[in-house]
Amino acid sequence: MNCKPGDLAYVVCGYQIGVVVTVEKAADPFWDGSPAWVATSREPLETVKRKSRARSMATRFRVRDSWLRPISGVPVNDEVDQGIKEPA
Repeated sequence: MNCKPGDLAYVVCGYQIGVVVTVEKAADPFWDGSPAWVATSREPLETVKRKSRARSMATRFRVRDSWLRPISGVPVNDEVDQGIKEPA
């Protein structure tokens, strides 16, 4: 799986390419068995209901794992040497 709960990720397929989401928890797999996540976005996105195929706007939705890429940051280290030396 590409993501894990709590990850920030961006959408790489579908209608919402480039949108940043927060991965919440695992969701039921899609009809073809592909893994999915429940994700949230800051702004409402267009979603499609599973059974009725009705379109609506939502900030919480199910998305395929393969459609997400986690955003990884630079590790933070408290002991960074800035190369500054104290006067003798």
